[in-house]
Parts: sequence; C-alpha cells; structure tokens
Amino acid sequence: MRLVVTGVNDSISRVIAVSQFSIGLRYCYIKGEHDESKNWDMC
Repeated sequence: MRLVVTGVNDSISRVIAVSQFSIGLRYCYIKGEHDESKNWDMC
C-alpha cells in the first residue's frame, strides 16, 4: 500500500514539476526575453 502511495505522489510531483517548467517557459516567451545567456537560467 505504501509503495502505491509513493508511486502516486512521485508521478503527481513529476506532473507538477513539468507543468511549472512549461509555465515558466511560456512566461519567458510572453515577456519576449530570448537572450539565452541571462534569461533561460532564471526561468
């Protein structure tokens, strides 16, 4: 039972991380900051 719960939590956290990453990329894209040297590290 505990293994199942950790598997679910792991996949949920992975989905959250992916969605936050795509939101960050979209935010950078909307702001129009495509200077790779300084902006992609922050986003």
